[in-house]
Amino acid sequence: MTKLFLQIVIGLGITAVGVYEIYAARLYLKQLKANVNADTSIFAALALWSGFTFGAILTLGGLSFLFGAYS
Repeated sequence: MTKLFLQIVIGLGITAVGVYEIYAARLYLKQLKANVNADTSIFAALALWSGFTFGAILTLGGLSFLFGAYS
C-alpha cells in the first residue's frame, strides 16, 4: 500500500515538473517571437529545444513511473 502511494505521488510530481517545463519553454518561445532582435542570444534556440525535450522526457518518465513501469 505504501509502495503504491509513493509510486503515485512520485509519478505525479515528476509529471507535473515535466508539464511545467514545457509550459515555461512555450512562454519563452512566445516572448522570444515578440522581442527578437540583434541582442538575442545565439543559444536561444538551443534553450528552447532542450526545454521542450527535457519537459517531454520528464513527462513521459513520470507517466511511466505512475503506471508502474518501474515496479
